[in-house]
Amino acid sequence: MECITASVKKIVNNSTLADEQLNALLNRIKLKEAENKAAFFSEIETNLSHAKIGDINELISNSSIITEYLSEFSLDQIKTVVASELEKAKSRNDINIDPLMTAEAIESFTTLVNLIKETAKSSSANTNIVQYSMHRVSPGNLVFLYALSQTIQDDETFGQEPVTATVIYYKLIFSIDDVKHQAVFDNYQIDKEAYIKMKKLQANLLDKLTDGSIDFDTWTKMDDKFSLAVDKAKARLDADQLDL
Repeated sequence: MECITASVKKIVNNSTLADEQLNALLNRIKLKEAENKAAFFSEIETNLSHAKIGDINELISNSSIITEYLSEFSLDQIKTVVASELEKAKSRNDINIDPLMTAEAIESFTTLVNLIKETAKSSSANTNIVQYSMHRVSPGNLVFLYALSQTIQDDETFGQEPVTATVIYYKLIFSIDDVKHQAVFDNYQIDKEAYIKMKKLQANLLDKLTDGSIDFDTWTKMDDKFSLAVDKAKARLDADQLDL
């Protein structure tokens, strides 16, 4: 999908030279599509391997080219693309993606796409900058983004401000493995917190013994009970086997 802002389109529609320059720029990007996709998919494969995710249910895999002046932000256009892609994914998948269809989720997704686009745009004239990122938008749902930006700088056609064309490759997947990993991580966090709190409570007992709030016999009985609780919490923590 190609998106061109109204300001750039106005120049192109009224200048043959500007139209030719823009087409040449877009063609350069398109000629590298196979190379860019290979690099993108290689990054994804590496990330999934490190995250120990073996099951991949592809929800979205596509790309968009956004052409705009350097100072422009195309949030509305990006949001339209994101919403459209999610609608397509919903219609062709059995996986429930309703949590990703909320206004809040779409806004978050749009922000991620815009962030990588703006980072890729932050290049000097005629310099390529490649950006890659991976995000968990919710347990099990992972989005991968890869952006490459190229610039036109021509005062006679487009004025003093550079025009950038940014291609964004995006892939959204669903993974049961990631849901399981997240559940393990959540359990680990809960057990870790319980263990730390028990250790603190046990330490507080010694303070109470020291300041005379409790006698030695009371401290001994309570410390024995806390020692058992600490041991159980530590056992649960060890059993969580957090190895993600």
